[in-house]
Amino acid sequence: MFKKYRELNTYIYCYTFEIGFDHLVPTEKLLEIFNTIFDTYNQLPKRPFCTLTRSTAIERVYTVYFYVTKTSDIFTVRHQIANQVFRHWDDERAKLKTRVNRLT
Repeated sequence: MFKKYRELNTYIYCYTFEIGFDHLVPTEKLLEIFNTIFDTYNQLPKRPFCTLTRSTAIERVYTVYFYVTKTSDIFTVRHQIANQVFRHWDDERAKLKTRVNRLT
């Protein structure tokens, strides 16, 4: 989904997408991952952010919001953010699983 806003005589587009995770990685660590990645997107008109959309026994789902000035950037930026988040999340899951295996 995206919305169009007029700001300082130019248009910016807000695009959102959902991204879900199991409960293995703690919420605090997920937010740290999001913030680390969002901090690298200083070329965008506004810093990306996320909100917790829903949480079930199986997963937590976040909605990611980001802004672009060209609609052609939407799918590139979405792909980059999702890949980076999942890469960091996979790394954290691997660390946690290694710790659990050492304890058993």
